[in-house]
Formats: sequence, structure tokens, C-alpha cells
Amino acid sequence: MGRKIVRLHMFAGSAVLIIQALAIVLTSLIAAWSVDGGHSWDLSPPLPLHGATLSSASFGPAGAAAVVLTGNRAQAITGAGAAWRAMPALPPAPPPWPHNPQAASTR
Repeated sequence: MGRKIVRLHMFAGSAVLIIQALAIVLTSLIAAWSVDGGHSWDLSPPLPLHGATLSSASFGPAGAAAVVLTGNRAQAITGAGAAWRAMPALPPAPPPWPHNPQAASTR
């Protein structure tokens, strides 16, 4: 199984990572916390992606983390020893602004 760090956040001398665990059949995200400069890490349970990909990740107080996945899904975890929690469905993304090449040429 391969692993890739996809997000890192430092706070008050501690670190939180979001790691993508790559497997042949199932890809998951794992959060990891270290309070000793990276010598030891507490890992979350794996969050199976079921074909989704990571769109965004954010971090909150005391090591909390939230991830937004494709398909308007979001999950959050409050810290080491906690479980991932599904968040309410996110609204669809707004449509992109229309491109107007004439507006760009008049600047």
C-alpha cells in the first residue's frame, strides 16, 4: 500500500496530516497527529473514498480536520482517537462565470 501526504497543518507545536492511502482496490484518507515533533503519530481510522477524490481539507482547533470530497460529500474528525463523521450534503458548486473575451481586450 502506498501513502502520500496531501495536507499538513502545524498548531501549537503539534502537527496534523491528511494522508492518502493507496491500495489496489480501495483508496482511503487517514488523519495523523503528532505532539512530539513527529517522533510518534496517532492515526485515525481509514476513511474509504469509494471512488471520490479529495477536493479540499481544512483544520480547526486542537487538531480537528475536515475534508471535502468530490460528489459534494464532506467528513470531519475532531482529533486523535475520534471517528470520521459525515457532514450534511454540501450544495452543488455554482456555475462558472461566463467568459467574455471582449471584456478582457478593453482593459
